[in-house]
Amino acid sequence: MLCVSYRANAWIDDPAGPRIVLLTVFFFLLTFLAATQDVALDGWAITMLKRENIGYAATSGSVGQTIGTSVGFFVFMSLESADFCNAYLRSEPLPYGVLTLSSFLNYFGWIFLTTTTLVMLFKNEETLFTDEEHSLGVLDTYKKLIRIIRLPAIKQFSIFLLTMSISFSACDAISWLKLVRLGLDREKFALATTVIIPVKVSLLLLFRKRMTGEKSMGVFMKIYPVRLAFNLVASVFIWSTPQMLMGLDVPLYFYGLLIL
Repeated sequence: MLCVSYRANAWIDDPAGPRIVLLTVFFFLLTFLAATQDVALDGWAITMLKRENIGYAATSGSVGQTIGTSVGFFVFMSLESADFCNAYLRSEPLPYGVLTLSSFLNYFGWIFLTTTTLVMLFKNEETLFTDEEHSLGVLDTYKKLIRIIRLPAIKQFSIFLLTMSISFSACDAISWLKLVRLGLDREKFALATTVIIPVKVSLLLLFRKRMTGEKSMGVFMKIYPVRLAFNLVASVFIWSTPQMLMGLDVPLYFYGLLIL
């Protein structure tokens, strides 16, 4: 992130057109490394948290991912927009936003580097492994992992995890693009969406006991059909958007419905 921060704006503003291939390769590598760190963080949680708090590791991860996704997408999209910054943050208009992709990458590159270094220096892991586990090499560890994956219950659970988001991934990914295409400013959409962040975080914390208990899958199975039903709600909302955005100004009730 620190290295690419010095070239990101040049790749986007290239006179010959945005450097799509370079940007795609960079974000692929960034996602891969972030996912690897996420796996390492799950492992850290087992040895760093107190035994009675280990069950909250998943909740902490969900809260962090919710905040991170919102900051990296909606907040950045707002602060990068000159129109949004001129309307809400500045007394004198300027032709650029508060943030650029380069400054955003530079800032969070230092955040990643600093926090990871602090964890490495000041947080010690407890030794919870047996002598047998210590003797396992990298190859033996992967062999054991493959044997675990072949267990019938793990196979079923893996298929479930890999397919659970298919039913609403398209709705989540395309809905905001359709709204922008229908006339909603992306800055106003981002501003309205940021209101949902405290609600999401509060719900995760509110249901943390149910989500970390022995019957956490039962809670998920009850919520999943409701989540599917909201696909229909979102479709109806997008279908009716042209009628609600017929004027120059976006009505206030539209933002209320968008947040809901």
